[in-house]
Amino acid sequence: MLSFWRLAAQYPSTIGNPAKQNEWMDIVRVIALLTPKGDPEQRPALHVAARRLGAVLCDGGDPAPEWSGRPCLSERRFTQLMAAREPLRAVLLTRAARTVAQRRLPGDGINVIDVALAILRPNEERLLAEPYYRRLDWAERIARQTT
Repeated sequence: MLSFWRLAAQYPSTIGNPAKQNEWMDIVRVIALLTPKGDPEQRPALHVAARRLGAVLCDGGDPAPEWSGRPCLSERRFTQLMAAREPLRAVLLTRAARTVAQRRLPGDGINVIDVALAILRPNEERLLAEPYYRRLDWAERIARQTT
């Protein structure tokens, strides 16, 4: 993964730190999966601070209020991801990113800082769980109002 080594050279104290290289390699892999395809000059920015990773794992990248309410990443898979620690956590997050990448709308960004923190700080469950369940709860409330 050549893009990783370029970043490692540019940021030797963080990404290039030998003690953290495996974690950063996983982060770059997940971000690459979520990056919109196409000409780099034409594609929209990937990082959108307001689109929290937990919410995107829930809604598959569909920010519409009338989103279907069926989680992109099921609660069971989300719970497994939250319980996992390295190296399994990176594997499960990579699988989740592939699932989201298949469903995401072109142009929808994601908070890439959340991606890094999901791997670097796995004990901070709130970073993923709060936005995931907030988004799921919102969809369930909308569904109850329309039925």
